[in-house]
Amino acid sequence: MALVPNWLFGTSRGRPARTKRRTPRRGRRPNRENQNAINAKLAAAIVAPLVGLGAAGYGAVALMDGEVRDEHYCYVRPDQHQAVIFMDNSLEGESEAQLRDYRTGMLREWERLPANALIRIASTAKGDDSSFAEPAFTICKPAQTPAEQEALGAPDETASMLARIHEEARAEFETAVEQVIADATDQARQASDSPIFEQYQAISRYDGFTGPNRSLLSISDGVSNSEAGRFCRDRDGLLPFEQFKTLRRYRDVEPASYDGLEVTLLMVEFGELPAPGAPHCSNEELRDFWPEYFTANGAESVDLRRLRYWQQD
Repeated sequence: MALVPNWLFGTSRGRPARTKRRTPRRGRRPNRENQNAINAKLAAAIVAPLVGLGAAGYGAVALMDGEVRDEHYCYVRPDQHQAVIFMDNSLEGESEAQLRDYRTGMLREWERLPANALIRIASTAKGDDSSFAEPAFTICKPAQTPAEQEALGAPDETASMLARIHEEARAEFETAVEQVIADATDQARQASDSPIFEQYQAISRYDGFTGPNRSLLSISDGVSNSEAGRFCRDRDGLLPFEQFKTLRRYRDVEPASYDGLEVTLLMVEFGELPAPGAPHCSNEELRDFWPEYFTANGAESVDLRRLRYWQQD
């Protein structure tokens, strides 16, 4: 039977081994146990930083792999869906039932939009209104499944990671929706007028709002109250659109092209019009005017849905 070399034990017949015996001869490999220990230490050194970094470590790996989401959860693409949600903050006396309709409308918009859709929320709330009508909130709807991620041509991610990112983005969107709802009932944030034409014009000029896939969800009573038109209050404030578009005051607020735009109008209707303070219009006239406005400017479709004006008890 082969004898085990004494240098492995560090002794020779009970005496300390000579120094030159502690090192294997040239060409001899370290034993397997030592090599496995070395490999384990190397693996731990590589894995530990990634574990410690968590999501940041994952992001770094994704960055090396190529495309990454921006701060709004977006993969910026020329053909991505562009969606705008507009909230008219000039309405008064909203009941809980009415606010629930607003919330439902906005959350349904999230559900129906495709993965990577860019969503902007704009309103006439004080502090948000301006001549440029910048959106108050911007976010993209992330892919929820590996199949949706693959359809985008985006880097592969696990199903659990995609689900987590999607839920995180949805929570941010819901928070923004709740803020819009809160503004609608805050007297300090309520708009003193209703510059609907000016807002629609500004939306039509948003950067990037020119792609082949775009949509607008508008929540409004449709009663313009600005220099462009004081509907319902002035005798000639609301005219059939074919007449209205010939006026100088309309040309000043005419939108950029709405070619290909899908429009959903959630029209908050008063119980009866004409009414005191609004003697020169009817709900029927308002329902006729706005679809004609959008189609005349190139909109592909207009879906008008009436929201009942729920009076406070």
